[in-house]
Amino acid sequence: MKQKLIFYFSVLLTLVSCETKGLDVKQCDPGWVLTSNGCRQRCLVSDDCGAGTSCIGDLCIPCVSDGQCLDNLKCDIESGECFDICDVHEHCTYGYYCTVDNHCLPKLNFGEECVTDGDCESNECNGYCRLSFGSECAADNQCPTDFCTDGYCCTSRCHEGCESCDSNGVCSAVISGTDPECPTLCTETGCRSCPEDMEEIEDFCMDKFEAPGQGDQLPFVMFSFIEAEQWCDSRGKRLCFDTEWTLACGTAQSLNYPYGDTHIPGTCNDNKTWRPYNQDLLNLWPIGINDPSVVTLEELLTSARATGVNGTSAADHIEQLYQGAASGTYIDCVNTYGIYDLCGNVEEWTRRSDGGVTDFHGNLKGRYWADSRRCGDNITDHGDSFRFYEIGFRCCSSLWY
Repeated sequence: MKQKLIFYFSVLLTLVSCETKGLDVKQCDPGWVLTSNGCRQRCLVSDDCGAGTSCIGDLCIPCVSDGQCLDNLKCDIESGECFDICDVHEHCTYGYYCTVDNHCLPKLNFGEECVTDGDCESNECNGYCRLSFGSECAADNQCPTDFCTDGYCCTSRCHEGCESCDSNGVCSAVISGTDPECPTLCTETGCRSCPEDMEEIEDFCMDKFEAPGQGDQLPFVMFSFIEAEQWCDSRGKRLCFDTEWTLACGTAQSLNYPYGDTHIPGTCNDNKTWRPYNQDLLNLWPIGINDPSVVTLEELLTSARATGVNGTSAADHIEQLYQGAASGTYIDCVNTYGIYDLCGNVEEWTRRSDGGVTDFHGNLKGRYWADSRRCGDNITDHGDSFRFYEIGFRCCSSLWY
C-alpha cells in the first residue's frame, strides 16, 4: 500500500509539473513518466531498467549515492547503477559486510564468529572478531596479535623499559615519567639505570648528595655504621663499598680529589676552623632516635631534644660544633659523574670491601669541614656502633635497570 501511495504521489507531482510548464504527459512513451530531467521509465526492480540506471523508487534513474540503493548495496557512481548483489565486501555500504550467500549484513561485533577480516567491525578476524589496534582491552586474546599492552591492543608487547602502547596500537617511547617496565625514570634516552637522585658509575649507582640525599639539605651526623646501613636499606639501597667510594671520588683517572690531583682549600667544605668538642656531652645522645624514617637533620635534632634534658644537651652541643653546608652548596666540589661533596662537609661511612672484622665493618672516607683527605685514604679503626658529630654517610646500590 505504501509503495502504491508513493507511486501515485510521484505521478501527481509529475502531472502538476507538466501542467505548470505547459507540457503534455502524452509526450512520453507508454510506461515512461515525464520528470524534470525528461522521460523516465517506470520500474519495479532494477532488472526492468536499462544500462546506466537502477530502479529507485519506481523510476529508472542513475544512482549518485549509496543511500539510493536497496539492501545496503553500494552505488557504482561511474555506471550510475546499484549493485544487484554483493560479491565482495566493497559492494556493501559502510558498516556492512558481504556474506557467503551474497547479502549485505551489519558487520559483526567483538567475539562473534567470522571468516574474513572484513566481516568484523574492527576488521580483525581470527576465527572470531577481535578488537582493533588501539582499542582498550583487558586480555591478550581480545587483540589481533594477542598483545594487550598497557590496556590497549598493540602491534607488539612493548617489552623495553620506557615503551608504552599508544592509542594507535603502536609501541612508542615514554619520554618522561614512569613506565611499569622501568623501575627508575624514563628520559629521552630511555630507562635510567639509576634513580633520579643517583648517578651511574660503572656497575653501581651512588647518591648525588650525602644523606638524606637531597640538594639544599644539611647532611646527617651522629649515625653509627649500623644505623646508616639500616637507613639506606629502608630505601632499597645500601651503604657504598669503600672501593666504590674511592672510584667515584677519584673517577676512572684515580685522582686524589674529585676536582683534580692537587688539594685546593675551600673548593670543598674542608677549611673551616676546628672547634673543640666535649665527649661527655656527645655521649648523652639518645639511643634509638636515628630511625630510618628521619628525613632531615633538623628532625633528628628535634627528636633528640624530645627525649629530655640529656638529649637536649647533646643536640645543643652538636649544633654548636656543626659546620656542614647544604648538599651541593660547593658547586666545584663535584666529580665528573655529578656526585657532590665526596671530600669535606661530613665524613662518610662505607662498608669495607675486604669484609672487615667482627664489629669493625666500616671505613670512614672523605673527612669533614675542618680537614681534608685524599680519595684513597681510609679510617678503619672505629667500630660499627661508633657515632660522632661530623660523621654521616651516603647510599649506593646495584644498577636498577
